[in-house]
Amino acid sequence: MFVGGCAVSTELTRSLDEEGRRRIAGRGTLRRLPEADDVASMVEYLLGEGGRNPTGTVLTVDAGNTA
Repeated sequence: MFVGGCAVSTELTRSLDEEGRRRIAGRGTLRRLPEADDVASMVEYLLGEGGRNPTGTVLTVDAGNTA
């Protein structure tokens, strides 16, 4: 199991100017950068009862960037 993403709203992406963040966020369907909590929620789900059966799957948390 792999939880992947793209640019996530972190200290690194917050150091970009507003235009840079807007361009990155604009690539995704949801037009926003995922937060670290979005990725953490997926991991939490997988560590709980919901994660009992998925195998060999890549779960992408990227606000629609790869959609």
